[in-house]
Amino acid sequence: MNKEDKLGSGEGGGDSWLQNIAYYTKFIAKFPDVFSDCLSPAILLEFVGPRLSVSACCFSKGVICDPIASISLLADPHDLVRNTSVARIFLSCKVALQSLARYYSHFFATNSRMISDGFPYPRTFCNGTFTYEKVLKDLVFSAILDSTRQRVVVKFTRRYGIDVHQHCATAGHAPRVLHFGEVAGDWKMVVMEFIDGVHPVLSSPNLIISLETILSYLARANFVHADLRPNNMLVQEDRVQLIDFDWSGREGEDRYPLFMNHVDLEWPEGASDGMLLLRRHDLEWVRRFTNSSSTTTTTTTSTTSTAFA
Repeated sequence: MNKEDKLGSGEGGGDSWLQNIAYYTKFIAKFPDVFSDCLSPAILLEFVGPRLSVSACCFSKGVICDPIASISLLADPHDLVRNTSVARIFLSCKVALQSLARYYSHFFATNSRMISDGFPYPRTFCNGTFTYEKVLKDLVFSAILDSTRQRVVVKFTRRYGIDVHQHCATAGHAPRVLHFGEVAGDWKMVVMEFIDGVHPVLSSPNLIISLETILSYLARANFVHADLRPNNMLVQEDRVQLIDFDWSGREGEDRYPLFMNHVDLEWPEGASDGMLLLRRHDLEWVRRFTNSSSTTTTTTTSTTSTAFA
């Protein structure tokens, strides 16, 4: 544990959190032979005036530090909610320090290497254990189930439309969900079957029919995918399966997240931060995809205008 004290914010010419991280980094750099074999987990505390901040730190390919909690310690005997929060923070720090003591005692007693493989810590779910294989994209990994050697996809996200995904998977319009649950920090973990498909580049009559079937199936349940770009579709022999249901939900009830990317993407009209999910947004994405194909035939164009009008 490392602690940084300041009378007020900005005192001493630097930010207390960054200074605390610098002290941690400087300390482990003094003992490279020891900490090169260890993740070097630590708890960082900052007392700035009456405010306490707590962070968790470790060293993998670089220093990783996540803020955990920040709260004022000013006493108010009638504020039971705040006082309970303060008590929980101190209790959590006590438990964490006890856990760290056991970690380092085992490390020095056994002289065993404890290094990170670069993958998230969850390796189990309701159906057993798995071994990570590779990174597919940010926070999405391929893995192998240890019991059956089946390849799966493991995804971590803050938000996920699991009801929409499972609804599509039931009809074969999405990968089968093997597990959905929460992990520390309010993250969601989704384990699904691995689909050996490709993202569509050009539309075709069969592809359009497949998309029409999926959109009709979603509409009957009042569901919206909310991000139906080609990179969120997988194609196997002109049969489409949808992926990435992070924003999916019910039409007219659920909303788009804040801080959407409006720099690189031109979203359909009305699809914006905090706005309601609407089926016409899905239709617009598909219309753009089918119209952008440079090899679309006259027959295909006619089918598109009928299916998505």
